[in-house]
Amino acid sequence: MNLPNNQLQLLQDLLNTIDPMQTKILFLTISGTPVDIQLAEQSNQIQAIIHLGFAAQELGEALKMAIIGDGASKFGRLPYTWPKKLSDLPGDLTRYDMTSGFTYRYSNVEPLYSFGYGLSYSNFSYFDLRFNATTIKPGDGLTIYFNVKNTGERTSDEVVQIYLSISLKNTSLANVSRAQLVDFERLSDITPQQTVPYQAIIRPEQMAVYVDGKGFMILPATLRFQIGSFLQPYLSGNVTIDGTEYSVGQYISYASL
Repeated sequence: MNLPNNQLQLLQDLLNTIDPMQTKILFLTISGTPVDIQLAEQSNQIQAIIHLGFAAQELGEALKMAIIGDGASKFGRLPYTWPKKLSDLPGDLTRYDMTSGFTYRYSNVEPLYSFGYGLSYSNFSYFDLRFNATTIKPGDGLTIYFNVKNTGERTSDEVVQIYLSISLKNTSLANVSRAQLVDFERLSDITPQQTVPYQAIIRPEQMAVYVDGKGFMILPATLRFQIGSFLQPYLSGNVTIDGTEYSVGQYISYASL
């Protein structure tokens, strides 16, 4: 995770040399994985940090649009958790068992940036959270409603994210995740002060947990939905699953969720 070669020393020299009152510093990272940028994050001399994936032919054009802008604010969101340092990751990195503490679903370590993190040139508020039902039976679907408002001064996209945490009532399973992303969508070109109504349909499979010997099951539980982020959500609310356990099957196609 360390910055390669002498780039950390270059960053330190830059911060020690440049007067932030005279020159604005924009810190760019180009990588396919997180790197240790705590020095840049903690410095009050750096005005902004932009992370880009591996370079392609349109990278320069995309960066120009992000910095200069074309009247609209369009930014992505992190597709992974960005840890503060390598020691925050549990054990052997070649072990592909998320339940040992990997990814936002199972890690209890505070990250530098959470999965789904990202800023824009505007601000948004979320309000009027409603469910079509607050108690459902195993196997029932669920519909979530709320509003998203652009409270800033720039036309901007917003990426809605809905996370689900499942607290089982009558049993304890070690492999139940802290949270899982069950819905997301980019809302494009929301103008200042515009309110957009949002509706999400949560399917039964998304409420299932894996039980050894049975496969994916929907069990009596409390479902906690957190909207915007599961660490610092804009909105949150609970729904109860009450009734007899319901079998979803041995396999779930997450590609369709």
